[in-house]
Amino acid sequence: MGYLADALKSIEKDREFIFVGTGVIVLAGDRILMGKRTDNNEWCIPGGSLELHESLEECAVRELYEETNIKANPKDLKLNAVKFIDEPINKNGRAIYVVSVSFVVTEFDDSEMSLDSREFSKYGWFSHEEIELIIDAITPYTREGLKAFFEQLYKKEI
Repeated sequence: MGYLADALKSIEKDREFIFVGTGVIVLAGDRILMGKRTDNNEWCIPGGSLELHESLEECAVRELYEETNIKANPKDLKLNAVKFIDEPINKNGRAIYVVSVSFVVTEFDDSEMSLDSREFSKYGWFSHEEIELIIDAITPYTREGLKAFFEQLYKKEI
């Protein structure tokens, strides 16, 4: 079990909780990798919660590998956005708020890419236009990261 799961065990069910999560916008050409989550049926970029004693970049690379088997070097990550997500995630009766740190990576090894079926039912590579069509089916933290990415890239909102 990770830090977040262990911490949640010791917190009363009706208490609010905050954690830091990282996400990686894996960019291949003009397409972004996203997975459809098994717990809420929403799309998101690979990512997860920060563990004790790891950097944000180490967390992002670790989560990317755990969820997709894609290898990336922390030095190849570019900071995309840091956002507080005021829509809580509900986990086992607890309202969990996220400080989301997203990165972009264009240099990676996806030769052994595979699906983590515990967390994701499928993956897909999406263009900006395709993301706009499913924006309401994307997790709040991924939505915020993608909005920041497209605003910087195209100087327009999605």
